[in-house]
Amino acid sequence: MLCESLATGCFEWGGYGSYLRTAGQRLDPTTASKYIWKIPAPADPCHDEHVIDMTFNNWASGQPDFSSYSAPDKESTMNLCKNHEYKWNDVAPSQEMCFVCEISLD
Repeated sequence: MLCESLATGCFEWGGYGSYLRTAGQRLDPTTASKYIWKIPAPADPCHDEHVIDMTFNNWASGQPDFSSYSAPDKESTMNLCKNHEYKWNDVAPSQEMCFVCEISLD
């Protein structure tokens, strides 16, 4: 369960409910290309990030739709949307929202 009270203001964007940014994004942000995971690699001196193919998907109905934003602000990143039961939705990278991150505890 998401604890919305911990991030006051972060979950109410545009009056539409809760939105969370993920590491999912289009391989080529200017086209309707496939989605991949881009994960920062700070411990890897040879790479700034790791690109990982998606082997699972959980898109909301009708998504991704690469809708009406114009270049360079096409819907090229992925979020989790409360209105879609936290299923995946494509969104423009310029839209500000909270993010989901993974940390290692070792």
